[in-house]
Amino acid sequence: TKWSLSCSNEDKVITVIAATNHPGDIDEAFRRRFEKRVLIPLPNDDTRSALLKLCLEGVTVDSKLDTNVIADKLDGYTGSDITNVCRDAAMMSMRRKISGRSPSEIKKIKKEDVDLPVTMKDFEDALARCKKSVSLNDVSRYEAWMDEFGSC
Repeated sequence: TKWSLSCSNEDKVITVIAATNHPGDIDEAFRRRFEKRVLIPLPNDDTRSALLKLCLEGVTVDSKLDTNVIADKLDGYTGSDITNVCRDAAMMSMRRKISGRSPSEIKKIKKEDVDLPVTMKDFEDALARCKKSVSLNDVSRYEAWMDEFGSC
């Protein structure tokens, strides 16, 4: 394939940003055209804690919920994975409340009956349901690719 870029005005700068989960599949000629190649690593402990707090903004949480403990359990999860775990945990009280009920019974449930604080148990259940999307093997492959082709 041919990839070209032309500008009629030299004062304008065009920046192309691309992302992939499969850097090894990028064509060599295409890869050379990207001046910078950067690996965004999995979130560290501080970043996971910050993501948890961000995802839980506006969500009622149990006073005993320790986000640092949860952040430790999320080691190896991507930012997107962490968001999914938080969403899932926030839905757990509703899932328990509607489990085994008919649609007509569910309609009668009051909002305040399902709007309960998110607990540690909710996160444990969510973690059992939401698995990591990136394996240690994937991380090793990304790091090896960066060692060979990365730039910064």
